[in-house]
Amino acid sequence: MAEDVAAATSLPSQPTRASLTGHRVALAAAVAVVPAVAVAVALAARRPLSVDEAAVVAAVGGDLRESLRTALESEPGQTALRAFLSPLVAADAPDWALRLPSLAAALAAGALVLQAGSVIASRLAGAVAGTLLTLSVIASEAAFETSPHAVGALAAALSTSLFVSAMTWRKAPLWVAWALVAALAPLAHPACAGVVVAQVLALAVAGRTLPRVAMVVAPVAAVVAGLFAAAAAVERSAADGPGDESAEALAVGAARAIGWSAVALALAVLGVVALVRSGSRWQATLLVGLVAGPLLAVALGAVLLPVHVAAAAVIAAPGVALAAGVGVSTIGDTRVAAAACALAAAASLAAIAVSATRASDADWREASRWVEQRRGARETVVVVPPRAREAFRHYAPDAPFAAVGRGDGVWVAVRSTPGGAVIAGRRVVATPRYALLEQRSFGAGLVVEHWVRP
Repeated sequence: MAEDVAAATSLPSQPTRASLTGHRVALAAAVAVVPAVAVAVALAARRPLSVDEAAVVAAVGGDLRESLRTALESEPGQTALRAFLSPLVAADAPDWALRLPSLAAALAAGALVLQAGSVIASRLAGAVAGTLLTLSVIASEAAFETSPHAVGALAAALSTSLFVSAMTWRKAPLWVAWALVAALAPLAHPACAGVVVAQVLALAVAGRTLPRVAMVVAPVAAVVAGLFAAAAAVERSAADGPGDESAEALAVGAARAIGWSAVALALAVLGVVALVRSGSRWQATLLVGLVAGPLLAVALGAVLLPVHVAAAAVIAAPGVALAAGVGVSTIGDTRVAAAACALAAAASLAAIAVSATRASDADWREASRWVEQRRGARETVVVVPPRAREAFRHYAPDAPFAAVGRGDGVWVAVRSTPGGAVIAGRRVVATPRYALLEQRSFGAGLVVEHWVRP
């Protein structure tokens, strides 16, 4: 029966010569991943930790069990990331090593989407989808940041791969594995709840007699995933940090999800249309839901919670990549298919190149080094805003931090432009008790001031 279902829902196979040429196209597209990964590794080593990254690292303990417990209590949506980071933090790993889990997640997500695309359509579709997803995650900068976004994309890809396999081969172990991963997916990123909704909708649209195990585990997975997502939302509502619910941020997030490529978006639309025309209803529903679900979850969450919309929208990238891969597999002219793949990959590579040339807007590494080399024994350090203190502490753990200036002198690190730094500094030092002696910028968004007694 599984063979009949696969035959009924798969797209028509291409001629042998086209298939051979298509494999060459897929191989050429995969080669594009190599320079992208090299750039990601270089950026991971060069860039200092941001305020958000430092906050994540500071929250991770050396003991894995304790890290998981505190994550579930305070930030459930970061549980998976903290599990990966715990042994690295315990080993006092350098910055580049702390970002390796994100890069590994991007590569693993690409491999899983390759498998899912091969099952839904063809090996060519899978190869193109895996390549585009890896490039999209790297181009979004999630692959070289210590953040839950790349890990969330991995969770979305893993649950989708298991779901497609379970729908195609209908084996009980696959259904159980999918349900387990789907239920826990919001612990990688809360927006993964939208991915689970898409999969349940695809299950409902399938319209065939499903195995009893599927009917049992699907509701359980959906309910548990919903509870984890709700818990993450509740904890996030009390988080101290900025968010962005603007339409511009959502547009930037959507652009990141498609790898900054209009060609990838066009291919994705083509893929969904091809699935609908071939009668593959649940596949089409799944791919549309994989894109719309996370985007809606992020957009709705940003209205009430401090969410970085532009970064979190990368959870929709697996759906875009899968649909684009299906779209490429439906193009009969292999030269056109090759050109489309090249253009889609080129846009992501261009975005990666731009990231490589852009300097950090807040170099906490150099700022802390400069202060520690010049700070007197009876001088204190104040960081504005307070949530940015962990970024300074990461590079200067022994610095004498204070909420307001005291001592013979005060070093104030302000996450602001030079124009607003002096005003922010005066709020934490007692003038005219202290006078500004000097200030220095470490990027466009970080200023360090030295206040001394006149």
